[in-house]
Amino acid sequence: DFDPDISIAIDVRGGATHWINFDAKYKLQRFMWSDAEGAVPAPNTPQKEYKQEDLNKMHCYRDAILGTRGSYILYPGSTDVGDVYLRRPEVPRKGNGVPGVGAFALRPGSNTQRAALSEFVAGVVQSLTTALRYQEETGLF
Repeated sequence: DFDPDISIAIDVRGGATHWINFDAKYKLQRFMWSDAEGAVPAPNTPQKEYKQEDLNKMHCYRDAILGTRGSYILYPGSTDVGDVYLRRPEVPRKGNGVPGVGAFALRPGSNTQRAALSEFVAGVVQSLTTALRYQEETGLF
């Protein structure tokens, strides 16, 4: 099923309703990204702990649920920062905002992770409510 665990509706006065979706994933998989040539990063590079298939599902949520501006995994990882990828034509595609997909570590009792997620959501809400307009393929204006 493509049914997010948590959905936040952001109603903009005189405009559209924007959705931010979160899906809890209670499984970890440690892996390291490699670049286009297959080179593995240096040993001290942080590893990703969520499953790639779960991130792929967030792309489905983002594209299939009308009005969705972002879909993100919540997983019991050890990092304190989110891993967010923006949907935009220019490179780099990594950043803090919408439209996008990503992953946030969220373990019970971790105030740092909770604060990082809360700050991200507050930034998205502010971006969507203060933008002059939103155009699907280019984002906020």
